[in-house]
Amino acid sequence: AKALAHIQKSLKADPKNREYYLVQAKIFEAQKNYPEAIKTYKKLVSEVVGGERFYFDLAQVQMDAKDYMGARATFNKIE
Repeated sequence: AKALAHIQKSLKADPKNREYYLVQAKIFEAQKNYPEAIKTYKKLVSEVVGGERFYFDLAQVQMDAKDYMGARATFNKIE
């Protein structure tokens, strides 16, 4: 809980930092909070410079959440 609170505070201070988003997504993923992990990865890949390289991670979490159609669509975005 402390790690998540700290990273969320850091994101408020620097909302375009892709490392912060990645850490937040990984925390949510470790907690098996897949909806929040997916939301964070989607924000990372769409709003943060260089974030598109994390489509694979997004697809993996979508598969963990049993969102196979979403995962397939995400995999199709990977070049």
